[in-house]
Amino acid sequence: MACSLSMLCRNGYSWLLSCNRQLINCEDNRFHYQGSVINGMLEYWAAFEQLAQNVARALPGLAGYVGVDLIVMDGNPRTLEVLEVNPRLTTSYVGLRQATGVNVSAQVIRLMMVHDPEHFELPEISRNIVEITL
Repeated sequence: MACSLSMLCRNGYSWLLSCNRQLINCEDNRFHYQGSVINGMLEYWAAFEQLAQNVARALPGLAGYVGVDLIVMDGNPRTLEVLEVNPRLTTSYVGLRQATGVNVSAQVIRLMMVHDPEHFELPEISRNIVEITL
């Protein structure tokens, strides 16, 4: 299953925002990205949260909003394969306010302004399912 996660990170710490299912179509032996379902992978929240922590620790220079593309192999949350780490806004960002109920840009600013990110906390976020199609 093609997936992604959206997270905030700084100094090796991470905060998971959403677990997304990517809408991928294969035609003529080519993959085509059609959009995503924000929080379409909620049953994998714990595994994605652990992966977000691992990515942040492995790349402690990441700061702000980050998207991670991955594959869940055979539907098993223990076999997550990272394809790429995107230290920038991703397509999923478009639906994050509706999915989380928070202004993600404001949270990035808060995170960058806090002296010690170890003590940063996101406000309570919703886990609404939002479909983004291209």
